[in-house]
Amino acid sequence: MEKELTKQNDVHCDDSHNAQRFIMVWIPFAAHLKAGVFYLEKYPGSVHVVDGQPGVLLRTVRFKHTGLIHGYVPVLDDRNSPVYRKGDWIGVKRLPHLHLINYGCEYLAFNQDNKGVLCKLMPHKAEEKVLLQFENGWYRPQVWKRAQIQALFAVELLVPALP
Repeated sequence: MEKELTKQNDVHCDDSHNAQRFIMVWIPFAAHLKAGVFYLEKYPGSVHVVDGQPGVLLRTVRFKHTGLIHGYVPVLDDRNSPVYRKGDWIGVKRLPHLHLINYGCEYLAFNQDNKGVLCKLMPHKAEEKVLLQFENGWYRPQVWKRAQIQALFAVELLVPALP
């Protein structure tokens, strides 16, 4: 079982230049909770529980073009190739309202099992469901109930390689 992160075992680093690759921003799935910064050796994009609340860990990088993103996660598979290739990094931003979906745009969607999927969200015949489509034709679309969606992150930026 994964050890829960709490504010008590949060470790801060004085040498931020050398430790930048380990500084993670924890973005909670619940929009009313505040984000936290942790000094960890965890994988960005993974879901972790802090004080009983699930959230995703994002990598922070100091770029001037980051805009309104919360952080970066790696693309882990080829479901969306050739648009997003395995190994690319995407800048994501948590959306506070799950019911406001702009169909046809790319999202990083998390379900209640804390499984994250990079996909395009499309309308489904049934109003209480949503269709997850992928760019790669080898993967069939998935159907999720809207109630299954725990968090949505808009894909704001593609970075082919991070330092």
